[in-house]
Amino acid sequence: MNKIVLDTTKGSTNFFSCEYKPGATNAHIWYNTTGSASKNAVISMFIAFGLAFEVPIVVIVLARMNVVTIEKLKDFRSYFIVLAFIIAAIVTPPDVVSQLALAIPMCILYEIGIWAAQLFIKHTQAPDAE
Repeated sequence: MNKIVLDTTKGSTNFFSCEYKPGATNAHIWYNTTGSASKNAVISMFIAFGLAFEVPIVVIVLARMNVVTIEKLKDFRSYFIVLAFIIAAIVTPPDVVSQLALAIPMCILYEIGIWAAQLFIKHTQAPDAE
């Protein structure tokens, strides 16, 4: 079995490896990364998922400050779903599972934020002076 290692950058430990048997019709190719590249990917995922769980708080604060109404938040729902998938596609690695793992909770948390904003606004309004 022969092995080819191609260094992608000078002085880097990132490389592509290819193993093949002479006379074989296929080869196994994979990409090896360093620990720092993996660490950076994990940290960026932690930040992305951490910010995703702030969605209900942002929705509640915007509704309470009268920046948006509950009806506008409900009308923006379909746009938010598209926006959530775009953000997930940009932030996550290029696989469908991690994109869905970020986008679906963002959509659910947006709905929870709308529901919580309705309750919060209803229970914190001043009583009518009649």
